[in-house]
Amino acid sequence: MMLVERMNRKEIKMEVLNDHDTIFASSTIVRLATEYYRERNKLHIKKEAEYHRCYEFKTKSKNNWIISLFKDPDLKKIQKIEDCSCILYTYYYAGKNISVIRVAPSGKIEFYYAHLFSRYRERMGLDIPNLLDVVKYYLRLNADSWNRKLPDKDGQIKVIGTLKGGFQLGEYDKENQCDVFKTFIPFATANLLTKADRKETISKIKLSLLNWNPIDGEDYYKDMIFYLDILENEEKK
Repeated sequence: MMLVERMNRKEIKMEVLNDHDTIFASSTIVRLATEYYRERNKLHIKKEAEYHRCYEFKTKSKNNWIISLFKDPDLKKIQKIEDCSCILYTYYYAGKNISVIRVAPSGKIEFYYAHLFSRYRERMGLDIPNLLDVVKYYLRLNADSWNRKLPDKDGQIKVIGTLKGGFQLGEYDKENQCDVFKTFIPFATANLLTKADRKETISKIKLSLLNWNPIDGEDYYKDMIFYLDILENEEKK
């Protein structure tokens, strides 16, 4: 079965998890990591260089997957195949719009919609015509986003992720237990929010900070304070 427009989010999630487990149980990642490591040596890539390389493949269920390989950022040099890190995600098209699904290191499913990548390209001034190439660029830079939930009075839960250069914004799908990211806002241009959206976001962040639990960590608190400061400065203009 392919990931197609007529499937609902629950069905897509199950398909992705099944594929994900199959990939990790197979030799695919080891094979591609070996190919990547040999390529580094053949091209005389410096051992200190991250050197990202994307490999595309299809599973038996006909789904498109991408694995991005690079030097483990926690290591000063890459000395062996085991020193490679990877990002694994799948994508499909609904009409002309691309959707991306990733199983995060935490095990949580993350959905990314085309609008986010279009906004990222536009707001970061990227000259990358092909949106799939934008996807590869975005996830390469932002694989370790700092995602936190903002409580909402109407029962919905907003999600904000702190990235290199900005924020990814979306919502938490409680039924399917996944984060759904829909747009991107750079640090320098947070004023792209409408005045109404800005007021609503300020209110939600303040509520989140009021309910902040120290167990969530200092980084979360600092991220929210930072974002709140950006938005409140925009309100004063």
